[in-house]
Amino acid sequence: ILMVAALDRYYQIVRCFRDEDLRADRQPEFTQLDLEMSFVEEADVRSLIEDLFVAVWRDVLGVELSPPFPRLPYLEAMRRFGSDKPDLRYGMELADLTGTFTGTGFRAFAGVIESGGVVKGFAAPGAASWSRKELDGLVVEAQGRGASGLVWIAWSGGQARSPVEKHLSPDEVAAAVEATGAGDGDLLLLVADAEPRANTVLDGLRRVMAERLGLVPEGEFAFAWITEPPLFEWSEDEGRWVSVHHPFTSPATDDLSPETATARAYDLVVNGWELGGGSIRIHRPDLQRKVFEALGFAPDEAEARFGFLLEAFRYGVPPHGGIAFGLDRTAMVLAGETNIREVIAFPKTQSGADLLTGAPAPVDEEQLRELGLRLVPRPD
Repeated sequence: ILMVAALDRYYQIVRCFRDEDLRADRQPEFTQLDLEMSFVEEADVRSLIEDLFVAVWRDVLGVELSPPFPRLPYLEAMRRFGSDKPDLRYGMELADLTGTFTGTGFRAFAGVIESGGVVKGFAAPGAASWSRKELDGLVVEAQGRGASGLVWIAWSGGQARSPVEKHLSPDEVAAAVEATGAGDGDLLLLVADAEPRANTVLDGLRRVMAERLGLVPEGEFAFAWITEPPLFEWSEDEGRWVSVHHPFTSPATDDLSPETATARAYDLVVNGWELGGGSIRIHRPDLQRKVFEALGFAPDEAEARFGFLLEAFRYGVPPHGGIAFGLDRTAMVLAGETNIREVIAFPKTQSGADLLTGAPAPVDEEQLRELGLRLVPRPD
């Protein structure tokens, strides 16, 4: 709406609170820098932000970055690394082995493939000599990330060592070795599951193996832009399609099918962390209505929820786009930390509690009355 009012660019330093699960790089409270600009394309936003991060990394760390940062389409990132925020400082790229094991006699793989799942994996250099205890630990690691199991194959001297080697043919093993690029002395790690879960598990294992094998170079920063993400995603909680970013993100093409539509959106990642993201926004009322329809909003519901926006669009909106990135997470990366709690003054615990103030705390009746609220029993 500021764009409609002819304010062609603005930025805001925003204190945010989001009801999301805590993790190493996420707290419920955080600060972000939000930028919005009229008459820009994706390349304009990327160029501006690259110049900013080049200056910050030079001034704070004395490190010279080399723009332009690589661009990696979302589907390619998921295919090669199993993650939309991959760490590009080392190899061990994923290989899809579904075709290799189609028709296999190994029931654990065959059953997954028959049900529409995939078999994917990668080769960890020099890990074939790991002890059985260490390898069993990797199976536990995979299960802890949601996998039903993990198949490992130690490849050494042209021979395979694996708990399941009797279930795999020599041709299947040879094809897996070739597909993953495994060399003598390498360890193949394979997961058979629904593709999203297989990607999650292998992304985690890839990071674990890089740390344990000493493959992560110190003082190196591998920036990249993740582009062309899905426009919609299915929400199990809501039982419907929802926007991946927000419903004002511009589609990349005329395709608005929820299963295949892509967005004019972009995320900036470095060393396996997402620093920020943004998109080119919708500025045409007719296209905005079509996106609302794709999300399942009836015209009257769209009007009730977003009528102020649709009304503003009638007066003409310039093409515009923007990006927001987390200041806390950026500080974490600059400080060489792996947990955002280390750079936040008063971080919350895993349960969301504030140890300084004791929040959240009970609310008394007078406070509730002032706000026009009342408490009701939790439903069974």
